[in-house]
Amino acid sequence: MLVIDARPIQNEHRHRGIGRYVQGLLDALVGSPLDGDVRLLVHGDRPIPDTLTSLRPIVSRRPHLLRYHGGWLADEVLLPLASRGRWQLFHATDPDAVPDPRLLPLVATIYDLTPRRDPMVWRSMSPDQRLGHRRMVANARSARAVVTISHAVRDEILSELRLPQDRVHVVYPGIHAAGWQRPEFGPRSGLLFVGAPAPHKNLPALLEALQHLPPGDRPRLTVAGPWPATHVDAFRHSAHTLGIEVSVEAYADDDRLRQLYGTSSALVVPSRWEGFGLPVLEAMAAGCPVIISSAAALQEVAGGAAVMVPIDDSDALAGAILRLLGDADEQAHRTRAGLARAAEFSWERSMVALREVYGRAVGG
Repeated sequence: MLVIDARPIQNEHRHRGIGRYVQGLLDALVGSPLDGDVRLLVHGDRPIPDTLTSLRPIVSRRPHLLRYHGGWLADEVLLPLASRGRWQLFHATDPDAVPDPRLLPLVATIYDLTPRRDPMVWRSMSPDQRLGHRRMVANARSARAVVTISHAVRDEILSELRLPQDRVHVVYPGIHAAGWQRPEFGPRSGLLFVGAPAPHKNLPALLEALQHLPPGDRPRLTVAGPWPATHVDAFRHSAHTLGIEVSVEAYADDDRLRQLYGTSSALVVPSRWEGFGLPVLEAMAAGCPVIISSAAALQEVAGGAAVMVPIDDSDALAGAILRLLGDADEQAHRTRAGLARAAEFSWERSMVALREVYGRAVGG
């Protein structure tokens, strides 16, 4: 029996890249079933999409509180007990729920090693989160296979965790490009940022870049992502102090994101670190030009289709924004290049890679 942890589409990850990755993986699995008995680990008191009903659930009824404090410890203890030795393989897709591989045959997904790479991120984590991250890394080290979402992260895993190359596999997120194609929303205007207010997302660098622009040339900035109310208020205050017009949408579903990508002049991704950068592909599929930092994973995903600036160089970012928004030919070029790049990523290709990972892990 292969069991895949589907809880990231139900818990705090559901509005973030992890949840979107797991949802896409499961949708592809329904469309291209694996051989054998495949089941999902889900929370029984939370809804799961109707599209996944063909996959039999294994229900987890742990109290909600455990998802937010001590969740990693509960999973490390309870998941091996729940399996009772009947699970042939468990795919841990939630970084907060990677059990001890000595007790449960394991494939673990590592999305990034940002807490190890960025001191600001590490300082922003609670002691419990730090310990959970350490346990995730320790357990993943001994997993039968590690899945990650870009070659940039794979290189970090091989370098920092010193795993054998044949145990670390890249399975890119896919994208349903046609689903992001732009209806007629009218003219484009303003900049868009999609993401959480995490330190490595480097949103202050974007505000600083906009401040460098002449007041008459400063585009409006729209921010969309899973933002707590306290972060929204603080960000609005910072932007107002700098004379920058902003709007914040603390939650935007796919329909709203499609509209935002379709009405914005450019998506800006100034991150210091990323595991992948799914908004880059979503924007490109919607025909929205993209400006990225030179973070390795972003370069890998964009494949030359985006405007790129050095990390933390607010002057270069300001110049790139000014040039792109003022050059219709460059906008058209980036739109065409982005559409072509987004078309290269599909969940069908991802499932081919994942099937191979599962086959090797079971055989191992």
